[in-house]
Amino acid sequence: MDNHNTISQRNAEIAKCLDEALAARNKLYEANSEHTRELYKMKQQIKSLEEEKTKLQEQLQIAQACEYLNILFISILLIIR
Repeated sequence: MDNHNTISQRNAEIAKCLDEALAARNKLYEANSEHTRELYKMKQQIKSLEEEKTKLQEQLQIAQACEYLNILFISILLIIR
């Protein structure tokens, strides 16, 4: 009977260890999922910022071209007079 109690006690300890291991695994899985979601959000933000940067660069080029054309136009007007 003593062996039976020892085996039962050992099985209970193993079950407790398994429960703790499963709980730890679940926490790790949840942390990994959260990390993946955050990484996806960051990649989306980077993509959005890159698109905004491209638009702003285009606007800057247009503004610079307009400034150049204004200077050219004023120069032509001064030459004509």
